[in-house]
Amino acid sequence: MGQSYRKERVQSEMASILNTVFRFETKDPRLQSVYVLEVRVSGDLRFARVFWRTEDGTPDEDVLEALERGKGFLRKQVAEKLQIRFAPELVFERDTTLERGERVIGIIREVTAADAASHEGDEPTADEPDDA
Repeated sequence: MGQSYRKERVQSEMASILNTVFRFETKDPRLQSVYVLEVRVSGDLRFARVFWRTEDGTPDEDVLEALERGKGFLRKQVAEKLQIRFAPELVFERDTTLERGERVIGIIREVTAADAASHEGDEPTADEPDDA
């Protein structure tokens, strides 16, 4: 139990640290609009997958380039602020949950509309209540 609590604490603190660094401590303007939604660390805390988005629509390629260039600085900041001996290797991944959610909602709307169209004009059965 202690290990999973530590892992959860490290994940949460890393996200907070990275958000603070992006907002106030980085000099690269491409990173100032980046915010971290989630961090997932490996069991041994050696690797961290950082899920990020931007607030202003900065092109993903530009942000990824800046993240890669600043990776050493970011690892150092995380290690110092978490007061851990080894900084995790950071792997940056753009968060796509909003786009996936929008796609799912679109599919549900299409299926619902198609279903409604296919039942248009059907007489209600004895089991179905009449909406009158």
